[in-house]
Amino acid sequence: MSTEARYLSEPGPMGLFTRLTSIVVIINFIAALAMVHVGLPFNANIAPMAMLVGGIFFLIYGAPAYSLDARLARRAEARRA
Repeated sequence: MSTEARYLSEPGPMGLFTRLTSIVVIINFIAALAMVHVGLPFNANIAPMAMLVGGIFFLIYGAPAYSLDARLARRAEARRA
């Protein structure tokens, strides 16, 4: 599933559809932890857990102010006014 997650979350680094792509990352790393990393020592699980926490962070906070998501939101606000 990680290949699919990579291609589905490609716009993420540009800050486009950040919250949507973070859901894909979260699902991917929950599956990785549940299927592959069960029974491994804690040190082997640090990287996938960090990626899971990163996905949760971007789901909650979204893209930063200089992202394409923020630019589109500012444009939509200007049209409403």
